[in-house]
Amino acid sequence: MQAQSDSLSFHTDLYFLAATQDFQPHWQVSNRYGIFDKDDKAEVVGLAGVAYQFDFGKRWKAESELEINLKSDISSSYLQQAYFNLYYGKLQLKIGKEAYTIGQYSDDLSSGSLFVSNNARPMPRIGIGFYDYTRAPFIGKYVEFKGAMNFGILDDDRSEYNGTDHPLYHEKFFYLRSTTLPVNVHLGINHSAQFGGTQYNGTKIETDFMATFFGKSSGKIGGGESTNVAGAHFGIYDIGLNWKINDHGFTMYFQKPFSDGSGMKLGSKDKSVGLLIESNEKGLISSILYEYINTIHQSGNGTPDPILDEELIFTDQIDDLDKFMLENFDTVTVGITKEAFSTFLMDELNYGNRFGGRDDHYNNYLYPRGQSYHKNAIGSSLFLSQDDMKVINDDFDGQYDRYFVSNRVEAHHLAFEGYLGKHFSYRAKLTYTKNRGSYAGANQGRYNWASIENPEYYNSYYFKEVLKQGYTFLEVNYTIPKWKGMSISSSIAYDFGEMYHNFGILFGFHYDGMFSLGKKK
Repeated sequence: MQAQSDSLSFHTDLYFLAATQDFQPHWQVSNRYGIFDKDDKAEVVGLAGVAYQFDFGKRWKAESELEINLKSDISSSYLQQAYFNLYYGKLQLKIGKEAYTIGQYSDDLSSGSLFVSNNARPMPRIGIGFYDYTRAPFIGKYVEFKGAMNFGILDDDRSEYNGTDHPLYHEKFFYLRSTTLPVNVHLGINHSAQFGGTQYNGTKIETDFMATFFGKSSGKIGGGESTNVAGAHFGIYDIGLNWKINDHGFTMYFQKPFSDGSGMKLGSKDKSVGLLIESNEKGLISSILYEYINTIHQSGNGTPDPILDEELIFTDQIDDLDKFMLENFDTVTVGITKEAFSTFLMDELNYGNRFGGRDDHYNNYLYPRGQSYHKNAIGSSLFLSQDDMKVINDDFDGQYDRYFVSNRVEAHHLAFEGYLGKHFSYRAKLTYTKNRGSYAGANQGRYNWASIENPEYYNSYYFKEVLKQGYTFLEVNYTIPKWKGMSISSSIAYDFGEMYHNFGILFGFHYDGMFSLGKKK
């Protein structure tokens, strides 16, 4: 009989935070798995959790955790985490609400993965796969892989902004990396989709999982889904290099986001680029990270598709292009080619821009709350939402936007951490952003051209001029040597720029421990 062992661990945290504005500075509350309410001037939050791990057999392991987020208003408290994981070697089955990221290289320092960051609360999921790198069959000495598939549900209140309630959520990822080269390479793709759910008017959206899974159109769902793709999609390509010099590890990565077919093309200019340097020594700077994020392009300024009299134009479905030109544009042509017809439509309907633009990252017309969960972005916290703008500017009018009103962002992000002494550690973040709103907001909709045709509206658009904003954060943590597992922390954060100024403080207390429940044959 194989040896069995189990252990029980616990932790408690208590936080007090306050700000000069009626909302919290960005890094004081972002990328903390949504445990704080960012639109409160002051808040007291407690976390209490217990985790259990049981090892049995040579390769089997089970683990579970229950964590409660306690608010000063007890009625607002909720389960932060509640999950059960079963392992066979590195193959893992996940069930429940578990806090983890996908496509993020440092939970403590990163501005956040564009795919799944540590910004929002954990959603209910069930998944299976290899969530950590493992040896590939036959070539495991040289190549490792990881990949998994998850299914979840966005069970928050999504009715506001005419949202779709309880959509299903699917995510999958796959990575390969080399292991024996002086500079190792990794390649990955991450993809998510929302499907199903109930619209604000009570209409249930049909589900067509296979079409959603492969990003295909669906006649079963109908409407725009019959000509484009079923569901609301988002993903990233992820390419990187890893190498070591003495006691320092280096990771350089390039991530390219996509929301539709046009965004998946190599010509798309949106990206997130990063360099992470980590040291094994507890020095003044033990880790440092720089990231550059640019999501301004979104496949260009052109509308997604050609529309005439509120109807989509499908060139392949027009039997006589010359007749169409005469009847709809009063233009005589003889034997006009599809290429010439497309060029004419670009000039006539799209001000010379190519169609297929305005990807509108994180937004979707069927799923207006987009890539959010409990008012926080599932991915990058640098994208501003309707709820963010409500507290930043009471006069903001986002009627032509979906939920994320500023997803065209350029940012430089620098973060580092280290040790000030044997028991003192610190963490700092500095972020500079340029916020350009969204194509939909600037044009009174993704398919309109108010930025050209309606100067009165465009001149009043909040993001007409690029708005620059800075986010700063400094945290110091003290581990109390006399009480094992106990520490206290304090942080300050200051946001400044052309949108607002805000200063905040946070005080925290943490205690954790573990009980070994024994080992038996």
